[in-house]
Amino acid sequence: MPKVGREAPNEEHTQSVVFEKDAGWTEESSKKWCEEHDYYTDGFDETKTQYRYRQYDPDYEKFDYRKQEIEKDSISLVLGIPKDKKQGADDTQQGAKATLLGKGVRKERTMRHSYILDAFTKTPWAILPDKLAVLEEIVARHVSGEKMDPEEVQMVIHGAKRPDNRKAGNIAILPLFGTIFPRANLMTQVSGATSAEIFGEQFDELVNDPEVSAIVLDVDSPGGQVAGIEELSRKIYEARGKKPIVAVANHTMASAAYWIGTSAEKVIVSPSGDVGSIGVFAAHWDESAALEMDGLKLTLISEGKYKTEGNPYQPLTEEAHSAIRGLVKEAYDAFVKAVARNRGVNIDEVRDGFGEGRVVGSSQAIKMHMADQIGTLEDTVKHLQRETFKLSDEDRQKAEDLRIKVNQILEKEK
Repeated sequence: MPKVGREAPNEEHTQSVVFEKDAGWTEESSKKWCEEHDYYTDGFDETKTQYRYRQYDPDYEKFDYRKQEIEKDSISLVLGIPKDKKQGADDTQQGAKATLLGKGVRKERTMRHSYILDAFTKTPWAILPDKLAVLEEIVARHVSGEKMDPEEVQMVIHGAKRPDNRKAGNIAILPLFGTIFPRANLMTQVSGATSAEIFGEQFDELVNDPEVSAIVLDVDSPGGQVAGIEELSRKIYEARGKKPIVAVANHTMASAAYWIGTSAEKVIVSPSGDVGSIGVFAAHWDESAALEMDGLKLTLISEGKYKTEGNPYQPLTEEAHSAIRGLVKEAYDAFVKAVARNRGVNIDEVRDGFGEGRVVGSSQAIKMHMADQIGTLEDTVKHLQRETFKLSDEDRQKAEDLRIKVNQILEKEK
């Protein structure tokens, strides 16, 4: 094969990708495009107006050339078609973009898909399984280069926009909305999801705010990653008694969200709401067959007996499966223990009687002691406002002065 250089080799080329300088392409950005689209190049040359990347086949001597635009006035594919194989040439021309991009993007997606999605799903999750599948699709679309508007992502994942932190008089309402992640990340930024770390900081501020008489956790979440959940749950549990803390399933309090929500002093579920899904799972992507179909073979070179265990490029071994299952079981045991603590029941009652991984409706939740009462967020806030109503010092003094005056008038009338 000819060496890559600034001057084009003399050999005939089977195809070239051509980048127009007028469209803003530089040598660096055009090379990056080729790398990102898995376009292997044997040769490179530069003209006054273009950068051209070539692929060669020594068996091809004479060609008819066809030009197919990939991006109008920006990127073109020049395809060399052997003159003795003209049949199907038009089909080849029309399929040029698909051939170039399709295979390249498929390989790119295979590699990135396996690496990112495996890291995303292999961590233990306490979430409704169908919601994790939606998140996987969002991640896959993002790494493949598709840009999605944050509001669109929120609607796809949650069916609604994230509500704001707010107050109703002296009652603070703190939303626990969407998928829960340990810290702020790409998903919390674009999807309106919740960072457990940030939620905990906001909760601490409300606990220490003298103007806040009670805190309502407005929960509508399918759960999330296990990391950071018990720390948040314990934080809320240990704040009991400082001021009323109530969690409202408005309308879903599932898995990690239930782990957190039960740490409040009282759990209320909306009439059409559901709670539960006490369970943990992880997923492993095996991309070995897909890589083989693409003609790719990846060799991992490592030190440390288990360093590459559970990687996405090889089938999962029994030993790796057992190790991942161990992590899942450890997280599940912590989940069950926390709910038992929060609800004041024994561990066996949670493990065997709190839905066993299923969500349950409001009536069933009351019967199974998974929630305390049925009600709405609005009703809960109004009740707390009445319960925690306090006069300011100034109003209290005015009331006392009025009481004294009334008593004086009554004394005179006797």
